[in-house]
Amino acid sequence: MKTVGRYTFSSLALALLSCFMWARPADAQGYIGKFTLPFEAHWGKATLPAGNYSFSLDRAEAILHLVHGRQTVALILAETVTDEPSNASSLVVVPSGGIRSVRELRLSLSGLVLRYGPANAKHKQTFEEDRTSSLIPVDAAGAEQ
Repeated sequence: MKTVGRYTFSSLALALLSCFMWARPADAQGYIGKFTLPFEAHWGKATLPAGNYSFSLDRAEAILHLVHGRQTVALILAETVTDEPSNASSLVVVPSGGIRSVRELRLSLSGLVLRYGPANAKHKQTFEEDRTSSLIPVDAAGAEQ
């Protein structure tokens, strides 16, 4: 093993690698939460059966890591992310072409709203769908990053 001063090259490389692994932008706050789907729903390309789910969200990347039981069932990228005040954290689910689709995740803690496209990319949301949306409560909290 080649040495540089008192340290081996591999220990310096390991120290440098660990700095990059733990480095995050200051505003990259994450969120964790859970919810119960009372019915089957589509979220992006994933079809989710009724049941209990947990999630983690990296705000910087807008990727939701969705877990059912102990199994990761989807990694879902938001189409848009906005800051809008919300009274309660919730999922907004709309009937979409005969199926239910998750269209928004609202996190009241931060005022963050993540919007997702319909399961069928050609489908356009109608006024009737907006009126018949379901709100599913979400228990969410900020996660230390």
